[in-house]
Amino acid sequence: MGQLTNPGKVFEHSIKDSAEKQNVFFFRVRDIFVPPEYRDKIRVLPNKYDNLIFSQGILIPMELKSTRSRSVSFKEKILKQKQIDSLKEAASYEGVIPGFLLNFRSYQKTLYVHINDFIEYKAIAEGGTPTRTYQAKVNKASISMDIAAEIGIEVDSHLLRTHYRYDIAKLVSDIKEKYYNENKSN
Repeated sequence: MGQLTNPGKVFEHSIKDSAEKQNVFFFRVRDIFVPPEYRDKIRVLPNKYDNLIFSQGILIPMELKSTRSRSVSFKEKILKQKQIDSLKEAASYEGVIPGFLLNFRSYQKTLYVHINDFIEYKAIAEGGTPTRTYQAKVNKASISMDIAAEIGIEVDSHLLRTHYRYDIAKLVSDIKEKYYNENKSN
């Protein structure tokens, strides 16, 4: 693989590499490139999410987001409603536990947030009726690293030479322990 310079692509590659090194099934959903001169003639549907992880009998569709700031914006340019809707739809199936993998790279913190917890927080942040309270400050325009840590699962990682290795096998175990029985009862 050539030299990656886009931090988001570096993060995606590190997650893929980590999963494969831990014998965890990982599938990256590839974006389809349409040359500019054909974009008005060809319609390509956007991907539902970035990747699929399968291990320990559960499927985890994930959308990966990497930022250097302390929060991830709700703006459509960053978090597409189609992705949120697709992850929400996936949550209706037994054994499927979808969410966001949020990488706050300046703070060396990566957090998995289940889509249902994300949707609940976003609704409250945007002025909906609070169904729960948060210790961290609620921001109407984004999900902060502190909120993600409060409602999500931290991914263990360590720095290799230049990239991080993420403990994907442990993440899968943590997700299964926290969400699988809850998902089975729905």
